[in-house]
Amino acid sequence: MATMIITSLCMFLTMQLITFAGLFYVFRPKNRKLLLYVIVYILFLHSSYFFLFSPVSSSLFVRLAVEYLILYPCFIYMLICMVMTPFFLFAVMFLVLSRFFLWISRTCGYKQADDGLSVDTGRRIFMKVLTSSVVLPLAGCSVYGAYVERDKVEVTEEELFYKDLPKDLDGFIITQISDIHAGPFMDGFRLKGFVEKMNTLESDIVVITGDIINWGSTFIAEAIDALSGLKAKKGVFAVLGNHDFYGDLKDLCNKLEKSGVQVLRNRHQKIYNDDKSSCFYLAGIDDPRGSWYLNDDFPFVKDTLKDIPKDGFKVLLSHRPNVFDLAAKQGVHLTLAGHTHGGQIILPSISGHGLSLAGMAYEHDYGLYQKENSFLYVNKGLGVVGPPVRVNCPREITRISLRKKI
Repeated sequence: MATMIITSLCMFLTMQLITFAGLFYVFRPKNRKLLLYVIVYILFLHSSYFFLFSPVSSSLFVRLAVEYLILYPCFIYMLICMVMTPFFLFAVMFLVLSRFFLWISRTCGYKQADDGLSVDTGRRIFMKVLTSSVVLPLAGCSVYGAYVERDKVEVTEEELFYKDLPKDLDGFIITQISDIHAGPFMDGFRLKGFVEKMNTLESDIVVITGDIINWGSTFIAEAIDALSGLKAKKGVFAVLGNHDFYGDLKDLCNKLEKSGVQVLRNRHQKIYNDDKSSCFYLAGIDDPRGSWYLNDDFPFVKDTLKDIPKDGFKVLLSHRPNVFDLAAKQGVHLTLAGHTHGGQIILPSISGHGLSLAGMAYEHDYGLYQKENSFLYVNKGLGVVGPPVRVNCPREITRISLRKKI
């Protein structure tokens, strides 16, 4: 854990140095006093490190002040550095190559026409325009995503029809949330608001598909206090995501169980209808990479499902969506997953399914998917990871109704 944090800080420091050097080279600011103010403000933003690993204060006003005045600007600055670092590295590579080819042309006797504007001056003007066209939209979208859209939440309703759903389970409601990431951007106060919203949905069961905490253990108590208020007729269930392994896992699981949230760690449980005349099997698996089981992508799936009758209706909770192919082969009717956050930024697409960064890494980045008689739903998450930004990708609560196909 400590090694991961130190490595991340070193990477961020490197990105800052590259970004700052690149911006200084391109714009060559003459107002040294303004430059000094910028440097001092950036140093001030680094005070955010003191607020990332433990609750700031019991005062809501103090928490919001720290969040809006320090944490958000710091992570927006971090996002800008993350984007501008490869931009400037490519620019440097291009500059080196252009100078190399210019040297070759001069060596071969070719002379450049003099049009009154030096190559270096023209290049710098071009870089100013290009850099501004990247930085300004990026900063604007980041501010909008952090201060405006990141608190939006949508309730997505889906009806899924199955021929082999027991008749008495027709209309059974499963409400899903995922990727809470309890921490500086999802404290107990904010999480309780989402819990209250979920309690209005008349759920038969509520499921949480991993990443309950962000890292460490200092926000566990706040998260559990909020989640203990969840209400569902047949219970509340959770599986573990990779971030849940970055803190005191035993303490997290014990407190979840005591609060009424049943943790499905590579096991399944029967869920009955009201008169117990029918049931389905709810299975849950640990995130494999969180616990560093690397021999197989999802080593627990087959063992978790092996004792379930072949004709039993099966619902699988998995943090990662890429279990879907294996789950479908194992006869799972519905897989519920998260992990991707929908990329947190979704660009419109003519296909109807927006483009997200998560789509570069995962075949199933968000929303509903189907493979024959098996469905997958990938929840966009309640929390954020990295920059606290969401653009066209609101927080999500999924309400799924299982229906008997006639």
